Amino acid sequence: MFLQVLAIDRDTGDNGRVTYALKSGKGKAKFRMDPDTGIVYAAKNLEVDTEFDLLVRAEDNGVPKRAQTTRVSVLVVNVPTESQHAPHVKHPEQHVEVTESDQPGFLVTLIQAADEDDDSLWYDIVSGDDRNEFFIGRDNGNVLLLDWEIQREYNLTISVTDGVHVSHAFLYVTVLDINDHRPEFSQSIYRVNVSESVEDGTEILQLQATDADADKKLFYSLHAAQDPSSLKMFRVDAVTGGVFLVQKLDREMLKEHVLVVIVRDRGTPAKKNYARVVITVIDYNDHAPEFTTRIVQGKVFETASIGSMVVQLYATDRDLGDNAKITYSIVSGNIGSVFSVDGQMGVIAVAKELDMTSVSEYMLQ
Repeated sequence: MFLQVLAIDRDTGDNGRVTYALKSGKGKAKFRMDPDTGIVYAAKNLEVDTEFDLLVRAEDNGVPKRAQTTRVSVLVVNVPTESQHAPHVKHPEQHVEVTESDQPGFLVTLIQAADEDDDSLWYDIVSGDDRNEFFIGRDNGNVLLLDWEIQREYNLTISVTDGVHVSHAFLYVTVLDINDHRPEFSQSIYRVNVSESVEDGTEILQLQATDADADKKLFYSLHAAQDPSSLKMFRVDAVTGGVFLVQKLDREMLKEHVLVVIVRDRGTPAKKNYARVVITVIDYNDHAPEFTTRIVQGKVFETASIGSMVVQLYATDRDLGDNAKITYSIVSGNIGSVFSVDGQMGVIAVAKELDMTSVSEYMLQ
């Protein structure tokens, strides 16, 4: 290897995968080129002081394919045999920072070196770049970015040679995170059923969100509600995302609470996202039946036949479903069991023959 050609394609996948090829030029047969890396190798022995002009084609693998060509001049020089001094690297150890938004081709740093013998110098990355995410100019020491992966730190070892002696530089690259991702809730809509009997202060739901940025710290809050009264019924823990009851629920007042919650990151400016929380209130038998009239008066003839209706009772219950079903019964005052009540309809009727001389008035409960 003595030369590497670099082409950058900003597309992704196969559309951005570049294939290299030598197309033409004086002495083309004396060289070969790796189609994946763009590295040019000598295929035959080369004579000193000869010059070659090569035409290199870079082509992506998209549909349709797109390509570009460039000319490469190669001058064969004699390797110095009388070099007495190793190259001197001006800054043998460098620490640099880049951001994850820096684009391919970005100049990361410059490796500066000199040789007291005034020999030409060649630069190469010899370790720390297994995925070929960096490129260094073979003859100028410019370190360029090719692509970032998930990795946040790179420790590169760079060799500088005059053809006889080799020196090394060490480059430590830290990739700084930028706030380019919004937090994401695990669900766009959270649904939970909560009984009226649940005490205030109870955690009824746990919100969960993630952030692809390096800073994972998130803050939760209650943003809005379909019914303004719901805002007083719940609170959201800013750190944990727990949703808590502030007051006991009453289905008869509101059977469903729809909240809008928000999650924010710590970026500048902060990025945020929203989710809905639908809380369905499950009925609890917390209301007793109520008669429409506290005192009901009825009259019946002594001669009334068994089964005759005396009076109709009416009661209501504010609960729902089975909790609101009412059953009527006589619990006291029914001397001689002369009256009966229909458990479903609340109709009090004569059950036995009446004797006014025995009992003229009944106080039923």
